[in-house]
Amino acid sequence: MESRCHRLLLAVLFLACTTGLWGAAAHADTKRVLVLNSYHEGYHWTDRIMSGIHSVFDAQEDVELFINYMDAKRVSDETHYRLLRDLYRHEYQSQRMDVIIATDDHALDFLLQYRDELFPGVPVVFNGINDYQPSRIAGHEFITGLAETYDVPGTLDLMLRLHPKTRQIAVVSDATGAGDDFRRQVERAAQAYAARVRFTYLTNLGKDDLRQTLSRLPPDALVLWVTYLRTPDGVSISSQESVRFITTASNVPTYCVYDVVGLGVVGGKVTSPRSQGYFAAQMALRYLRGARIEDMPVTRTPLEYLFDYNAMQRFGISESALPPHSIVLNEPHSAYERYKRIIWGLVAFLVALVGIIMALGYYIRKRKRAEEALQTSEERFRALYYDNPAMFFTIDPKGTVISVNEYGAAQLGYTIAELTGSSVLDVFHEEDREAALRNLEACYAHPDVIHRWSLRKVRKDGSMLWVREAARLVQDNNDNASILIVCEDITESYELAEKLSHQASHDALTGLVNRREFERRAELLLATIRMGKDEHALCFMDLDQFKVVNDTCGHVAGDEMLRQLTSVLQSTVRQRDTLARLGGDEFGILMEHCSLAHAQRVAAFIQKAIQDYQFLWEGHGFKVGVSMGLVAMTKATSNLTELMMDADAACYIAKEMGRNRIHVYHTKDSEVARRHGEMQWVARIHHALDSGRLALHAQVIVPLDGGTDRHYELLLRMVDEDGGLVTPGAFLPAAERYNLVSKLDRWVIGRAFRLLVGHPEFLSQVNFCSINLSGQSLAEIGFLDFVVAKLAESGLDGGKVCFEITETAAISNLNAATAFISTLKGLGCRFALDDFGSGLSSFGYLKNLPVDYLKIDGMFVRDMIEDPIDRAMVKSINDIGHVMGMKTIAEFVENDIIVGMLTEIGVNFAQGYGVGEPHPFEDLLRRARNVSDIGHARSGVGGTF
Repeated sequence: MESRCHRLLLAVLFLACTTGLWGAAAHADTKRVLVLNSYHEGYHWTDRIMSGIHSVFDAQEDVELFINYMDAKRVSDETHYRLLRDLYRHEYQSQRMDVIIATDDHALDFLLQYRDELFPGVPVVFNGINDYQPSRIAGHEFITGLAETYDVPGTLDLMLRLHPKTRQIAVVSDATGAGDDFRRQVERAAQAYAARVRFTYLTNLGKDDLRQTLSRLPPDALVLWVTYLRTPDGVSISSQESVRFITTASNVPTYCVYDVVGLGVVGGKVTSPRSQGYFAAQMALRYLRGARIEDMPVTRTPLEYLFDYNAMQRFGISESALPPHSIVLNEPHSAYERYKRIIWGLVAFLVALVGIIMALGYYIRKRKRAEEALQTSEERFRALYYDNPAMFFTIDPKGTVISVNEYGAAQLGYTIAELTGSSVLDVFHEEDREAALRNLEACYAHPDVIHRWSLRKVRKDGSMLWVREAARLVQDNNDNASILIVCEDITESYELAEKLSHQASHDALTGLVNRREFERRAELLLATIRMGKDEHALCFMDLDQFKVVNDTCGHVAGDEMLRQLTSVLQSTVRQRDTLARLGGDEFGILMEHCSLAHAQRVAAFIQKAIQDYQFLWEGHGFKVGVSMGLVAMTKATSNLTELMMDADAACYIAKEMGRNRIHVYHTKDSEVARRHGEMQWVARIHHALDSGRLALHAQVIVPLDGGTDRHYELLLRMVDEDGGLVTPGAFLPAAERYNLVSKLDRWVIGRAFRLLVGHPEFLSQVNFCSINLSGQSLAEIGFLDFVVAKLAESGLDGGKVCFEITETAAISNLNAATAFISTLKGLGCRFALDDFGSGLSSFGYLKNLPVDYLKIDGMFVRDMIEDPIDRAMVKSINDIGHVMGMKTIAEFVENDIIVGMLTEIGVNFAQGYGVGEPHPFEDLLRRARNVSDIGHARSGVGGTF
């Protein structure tokens, strides 16, 4: 009896430790380290960083790791961040972290935004940060870490030292942003070897072309793999697949600049994710051991010479030729190294055997005292088992409850007597009983393993709770087996996870599926079409005049209208169809097993239902229409992206043709073709931003009153694939339609500030330079903060910058424009109201805008010689501007006659081809020793280019 109780006590203690029941008492001094990974588990970069972190902390018995994965490779929008914030708040609300390790950019950005809310005062150690700048953590305390670095020149030098007869280096890269960046690094470093080696750039080749090119390389060539993770047709390939493909296709050695060693490359001077994880963990450990975060500055990632023994053998590279402190992977070991674990295992066994013999002697001496203490231990066991605040069950091989503790019985609403002798399956949810039975059978099949599962239990009153269970087989001295189960109530966590899952796929306002879930279901339909003969249809809907409701009654009314319209739509669509809110006032419908003709009838029925609906709000009544784009889903449909583009284009055409109508997409539809042409500009704009194919031109603004002021307006240009210039009129409409114009404004501001600060000679000779801003940028949350931050970061005097906003943009966003202007004027910046006079209420709104300059719309200036009305408009605008203390600038000044008329009216400045044409801004800056000497005087007006 005593021996049986002793064994049962040991089993209970073991399971209690695995569930953390005694964690607080036994590990009061344990340090808690939270590791927040940007990407998902299984992603090779993240797993290697975690390997480095584990190599430090696994040996620290007083450190407990809490590891989380943000999964930012798959989803990284603000909604995802907020859901993660709520999850972490719930998960760690009762646990204090001592230090946080953030891997890669998304984790650091998340902590910069939410650390003070979730983990106030907890230090952060980051690693894997690209293009690190100190301004990134400015204003945040207790943050340090490692910034990621590369050494392209170091790898090139290594290659030529190991292969001195090299005459050609083939550089393999793709057309991604990272590929372009690495290629430019190689191009800069290659200049030092131009007289010795010819560099060939194999950029963005298809796999077949790349294989043929590599196979034809001469023996005195080398290959440098910088990155090849995406083919020209947009197919992504893993690092492992890419490197194996390159090294197999080539008969000459291949090198790399970041760690893909071990997959076929010879090696390189590389940055290693495992080293980043190791050094970040070392910094965190130093802090836990008493060092101060302030005494650990941000450092660069250490680089190391890393080589693959098998690749070295393939190309006859001796280990003695490698640089000092090189690391060689896959190197065969000596007999001792090969059997080291076995040898030391035998030694440990012998030592343990001696220890056991000594322990037996000690045990015999202690046996008597242990027997005396057994009764006390049994009493403690009973207190632990029956009074513990966790659910304990002991069951026999037939599933009968042998015992249950008081807390466990109370949680289920029973007494101990009611549960003892009953089947444990009776307290499981009926849908989970089969799974519970399989789990119990697994405990008997694998007695040496602790088994864990999560299932539903049912209380006596019929309510349900989710439990996480840990179970293990135990045996007494008579080999009688039973299963000990420890249960933890996880109902609240499970319900939160379910809520997060639902929120990730549904729209919070209407309860409909969101765009992401809609597109996932559309992908499934496209897959079924390719395997069968089904035909489906996709309908894209955009409400007409919805903005009137928001503007008249506010966004609360607009949200209520969307909810009511959702009910209307749900009552009209077919039961098997998918209705989704795609964003704003846009909806989509997937019509399954539906021909295009039938889809048109369904769409017409939906359109009539919306037309018949009237929204009432506080005495106001509103009716809205809907523009609909309809497209068939057939085997000819290439992919989801094209499908969505076709539906969006058809909907847009329906709006252009008068709204509240249905437009059916056809492959030869000329209107859709025009729309697609506009959409193609989106990709070109993105490519221009990523590849540096944007440029600034400058046009002079000259005084007409004999003054010495000299201004320039900076104008955006795109450089096309052939090196020609594309004016904004070609690409700005697409940028505004697809909300890209703010990105262009950000690029212009950043580029202009850098150029102006870098050319103080020019800056000292001009009053200011003007920069155009779009209406979208004025209304964008965070754009004002961006401008203020860029101004502070560059150190540029705000008085040297004048921002131009159009009259239409200012009036459309009057409150935002006023706040924007007031804030930047406080920093010394000036403002000009562009295209003034083109709006419908120019003078009425002018007094609400604290601008310094009025730019008179060129449509009045251009024809003022022949048209007295235009001349009168110019004079009126000029007079009003002067009365309000503003200076005036006339646009589209094309000849000396207009200059004379403007001077007579009293306009302050002139701009146009008649006084100076736009030229590249950098050319002007390079010639700016004396700005007044640039060009020649024209009609006594001022300098030109």
